[in-house]
Amino acid sequence: MPIDRIFIIDRIEDGFCILIDRDENLLRIPLDSCPDELSEGDAVKVSCENGEMRITGSCREQTVLRRNRIDDKLARLRKKK
Repeated sequence: MPIDRIFIIDRIEDGFCILIDRDENLLRIPLDSCPDELSEGDAVKVSCENGEMRITGSCREQTVLRRNRIDDKLARLRKKK
């Protein structure tokens, strides 16, 4: 039975997609096994099946909500100056 978890794409480096979850656990997945349309900051669903971790889908709604929240925080910080 697959286990699904949500991760955020932290960065892409040295042929790997570096993911981080809410507990700040890091996961490295080979870039050639990742969907092409993903980019840094995207929320993705990661499944573990038979000991292999892979990105099984994007979480577009969660990505948009996270980016909007970050944009709002930045805007508030800029107003404080």
